[in-house]
Amino acid sequence: RGIMEQSSFERGIQNLENELKAAEDKQKKLRQSIETQEKLTTRLKMEEEIFTKQKFELEKKLADIDRQRDDAWYDLEVMKDELEEEIKNSTVIKSQIAARKKDNLEMENDLKRLEDQMRAEDSVVEGRKNKRVLESKLVFLADEMEQLQLELDDETEPELIQELKTSISNISAEIAQVKKQLED
Repeated sequence: RGIMEQSSFERGIQNLENELKAAEDKQKKLRQSIETQEKLTTRLKMEEEIFTKQKFELEKKLADIDRQRDDAWYDLEVMKDELEEEIKNSTVIKSQIAARKKDNLEMENDLKRLEDQMRAEDSVVEGRKNKRVLESKLVFLADEMEQLQLELDDETEPELIQELKTSISNISAEIAQVKKQLED
């Protein structure tokens, strides 16, 4: 009976030792699990900090892009307004040029009619009459040239200035012709 009790006691000790070893293994695994969890938590915090920093930088870049976009839209609006103003001014200038061309054409037609009339009168009228007609033509041409010169002095558009200079040059040539006719 004593041997049986001793054997039962040894088995009890053996069972306790096995349970102790199992508890120690469990404790060791639990510590490893806690260490792993701490490492993961530390890593997660680091990644969260990195993410937060990247998010802040991206938000800053996005704000910069929004600001640049707004600036670009403003610049485009300003350019559009300036372009519309230039188109408006261009249309006004074109209409002024067309009106001047029409006026110049009418003046040239008047001068041609006057020349035709004077030629017709030259064949009919002799001597003094012819001289008076030429003198009146000379006065008319001088007045026209003076009028064109006044317009030229006031003009700022290059195309109109060139047209006025051409008209003045044509009238100067006609004045020279009339003077030559008067001398003859």
